[in-house]
Formats: sequence, C-alpha cells, structure tokens
Amino acid sequence: MEVAAKSYLPGVLSGILVSYVSVYSIAVCAAIAMPRWFPIALWQVVVVFGLGAFMPTLVIYLFTLLVMRPDH
Repeated sequence: MEVAAKSYLPGVLSGILVSYVSVYSIAVCAAIAMPRWFPIALWQVVVVFGLGAFMPTLVIYLFTLLVMRPDH
C-alpha cells in the first residue's frame, strides 16, 4: 500500500499543478501579438499550445518523474 501511495500521490499533485500553471501560461502566450503574415492556425499550435501548454507540462512532469519517484 505504501508503494501505491508513493506512485499515485506525485501524479495527482503534479496533475493539479499542471492544471493551474497551464491555464496561466496559455493566457500569457495567447496575449503575444501575432505577426500579420503568420497563419493563425500555425500560431495557435506553435506559440499558444506549444509554449503555453506543452513546455510547462513537460517541465513539471519531468521534475515529478526525476524527484518524486517511488523506491522499488
């Protein structure tokens, strides 16, 4: 039971942290002015969801996997 708690707790806590951080980071990236010549769909994918959602999620989950892993 102790190993199961060590496995699920970091996942739940990192999921909660990702949900709060990604909302803020998507809002910040969406506020960046898009150049007129840039296609809007590509801008949404690369800047808003790439920088705003993927990068914070990647950092948080990698940190969780490296630091809070359960001992086997």
